[in-house]
Amino acid sequence: MNEKNIITKEYDYSNKVPMIEYITYLVNYCNEIYENFKKLVSDDEEKNKMLKIDYKDYQYKKSYSSKFEIRINSKNYNYITCNDIISFKSAVENGNLNNVNKLVIEVNLDFGRGKNGNIENHENKFEIIFSPYDIKYKRNSNYTDQSMDLIENNIKEILDKFPTVNCIFCNKEMNYV
Repeated sequence: MNEKNIITKEYDYSNKVPMIEYITYLVNYCNEIYENFKKLVSDDEEKNKMLKIDYKDYQYKKSYSSKFEIRINSKNYNYITCNDIISFKSAVENGNLNNVNKLVIEVNLDFGRGKNGNIENHENKFEIIFSPYDIKYKRNSNYTDQSMDLIENNIKEILDKFPTVNCIFCNKEMNYV
């Protein structure tokens, strides 16, 4: 199930229309994923807390690189970072998603797995980058993991539901003459 394997995937969604309500839905999903992940880490820590060091066996050991972050770069060089759905919605309400140069949603679900003293680092980075006419979704992992595959596919499904517009800058229709 979990075997060491370098996974680097990139999807192009450049013909999608990044409307605020769709992005908010995506941010909310990513926030839920991150909150559930933090609970797994916390529960795992609690389970191992009372054990002697030789008996500790982690499934989701805390990694300091795990995070959830939304970075908003506006055209007037204003930079805002949000770390949850509440601060993101506040940024939306304050008009900070108008005239955006770039918006990046990043979810790092990094953790350690194994017995104490022999813990393998599992890296899982999901990044959605919205720039004008250039929308990319990237996943980087160092292990094959069904739960991370599910997250990848769920994010793809959400992005697939964004409205599509083919134009001269990005046309994904296949036209044959």
